[in-house]
Amino acid sequence: MQAEEIAVPLLSLSVGFWGIQGGQRLTMLCLSNNNLTGELPASLSRVHTLERLDLSRNALVGHIPDFSNMNGLRVLDLSHNGFHGVASVGCPSALQDLSLSCNRLSSLPAESLPTSLVHIHLNANAIHTPLPSALGRLKNLQFLNLSNNGFHGAIPTSYGNLTRLKVFFASNNQLSGEIPTALTSLPDLQEVYVNGNAGLIVPKKKRSRVHSHRMLLVQKTRARLAEGDKK
Repeated sequence: MQAEEIAVPLLSLSVGFWGIQGGQRLTMLCLSNNNLTGELPASLSRVHTLERLDLSRNALVGHIPDFSNMNGLRVLDLSHNGFHGVASVGCPSALQDLSLSCNRLSSLPAESLPTSLVHIHLNANAIHTPLPSALGRLKNLQFLNLSNNGFHGAIPTSYGNLTRLKVFFASNNQLSGEIPTALTSLPDLQEVYVNGNAGLIVPKKKRSRVHSHRMLLVQKTRARLAEGDKK
């Protein structure tokens, strides 16, 4: 009988462990917090039956491989490692939960992300670009965390197309301009966190909505709030 799940907690695995190919029924591989080092081998993406892959809290480095061939992959957690370069995982068509936080990633090609995504965690990386407007095409997205990067410029109005969005984190970046009313008016939006962005302005007409029980917007830049009041 072939294994369906492999979970190996709190061990120190050798590089040779990556020789695992998995059986045709391997659906879950969880190796979080195992002191894994080095780069991910391309062979890992050939385990087509995986639905959940958790390699978080290790010391993995290099570029993130292409997981496009893993059509059943629903959860991918590579957070708390040392990956660098492009935050791209290909386009696995069933992916719902993507966790790439706490790495050293420097760019986000949002146009390649699958529209199946529900949760995206990209906080605490080194992305110093404008916020990608292509994120607005992710119609199933409910949770988006882009905090603690170097995103700059305005929040794209295309984020108003995220009609299922519930939580939006963009704290501690270099964002500026007025927060789009298309974003603050989303029907399911409950929490927005944008503290630590000195240039952001809360639209006066939406101030009551922003501080209502349906939405908590944390904006600590009093000078910019005051500027918004003058409009």
